[in-house]
Amino acid sequence: MIVAKEIKLKFDFHQPYIKKLGTFVNQTLFSYCGENNFAYTYRYKTLESLAEKIETGRYNSWESLDDLFAASIIIPSHKDEKEVIEFLSNVFKKVILRARGSTLKSPDVFRFDSTRYICRLKPLEDDEDNLIYKINFEVQIRTAFEHAWSIATHRYAYKTKEFDWKILRLTAQLKSTVEQLDMLVSGFSEVHKHITEHKWPELELKLLIMKFINDKVEKNELPEEMVPDDVKRFCENVLSLVKCSAKYKEERPNILLSEILSTINDEIESYDKSMFPRSISLFQLFFGILAKLKILEPELESFYPLITPELEMIFPEVKTFKNRFLFD
Repeated sequence: MIVAKEIKLKFDFHQPYIKKLGTFVNQTLFSYCGENNFAYTYRYKTLESLAEKIETGRYNSWESLDDLFAASIIIPSHKDEKEVIEFLSNVFKKVILRARGSTLKSPDVFRFDSTRYICRLKPLEDDEDNLIYKINFEVQIRTAFEHAWSIATHRYAYKTKEFDWKILRLTAQLKSTVEQLDMLVSGFSEVHKHITEHKWPELELKLLIMKFINDKVEKNELPEEMVPDDVKRFCENVLSLVKCSAKYKEERPNILLSEILSTINDEIESYDKSMFPRSISLFQLFFGILAKLKILEPELESFYPLITPELEMIFPEVKTFKNRFLFD
């Protein structure tokens, strides 16, 4: 496309500053998103896209352009948005906040509506006149579902060479689905109460293990450092271990698991608190007890426990287990 020379000259002049700005913003936001488990994307405006933007007639000057560099922070749900806005306000100079839901929109219309935070870098002392501090840039705050919708539909509905009513219709329908998904995620703690619950034996077994662990924690019967960070994952791992027992297929699983937990409980209660084995994990302790009591046989099928020298010292019975996690 033909681009006015005035635009090209201005664009080329600003490029080094925009690249430097983008580098600084990326370093700041990559770090923040990594620490908070948010996804992050960014892009630099192309000359052609900039020319088309100016031709919309919505901007009255070069300084009013707001996305020569733009970034997107992708959050799990709307609940995380406030925290992100507070962070942006602390590290950047706010120009304008175009918040989600702040524009007029008919209730039967579904279109892009993510929060956009327009800002600038905060000038360093005695360097306020540097051009880099006068460039606006945009940070969009999208939910994961909004981001997926935007990426999936962009090439069909926006970067296209034709108008197609059906494509526009489908894009809007998908956006309505995104709004419903975000609504469900935001109201997760309340919405799930309205789901009809069904019995599932394996889940009941995991709950049995979780109750056992939580009771031990509440009664302060486990050293604090042995409590798993992810109790849910711990329960899943223990159940996988119990399934390796030959008795699992012979007896009713809930009865067998209750007996195993009772046995483990007796073993734990026999330890003097000051002599509690702290050189192994809680899962290794469970494994060692089951090996010691012959509930598990040395030939484990498709299960590779972590057997360390410390575990072998406390429970010599595990030395006979051939299937194990190997570091080499």
